[in-house]
Amino acid sequence: MAKKPSVYGPEKVCYICKSPYVEIHHIWQSDRRVIADREGLTVPLCHFHHQDPRYGVHGDAKLREFFRKDAQRRWEEREGIDEPNHETFIALIGENYL
Repeated sequence: MAKKPSVYGPEKVCYICKSPYVEIHHIWQSDRRVIADREGLTVPLCHFHHQDPRYGVHGDAKLREFFRKDAQRRWEEREGIDEPNHETFIALIGENYL
């Protein structure tokens, strides 16, 4: 299956601060990382917003939750899915974040 583009578009700048020096954050980790990569559930972030223990997505639970909700909404819009119970997304990721 072909890899889909990121739900955050083709921009190569940090989604938060617009820095041109980015790392790709997979919004879901571990066993769902392969799915996140294949489905474009990734977001470009600078090193600070990716890895900082206090303000980066790996250290900030609220920021992590924001990206999970936002990425699900963007993915469903891109795929043309309009299900009130989000069954297709749950089948893909295993959980509903909306």
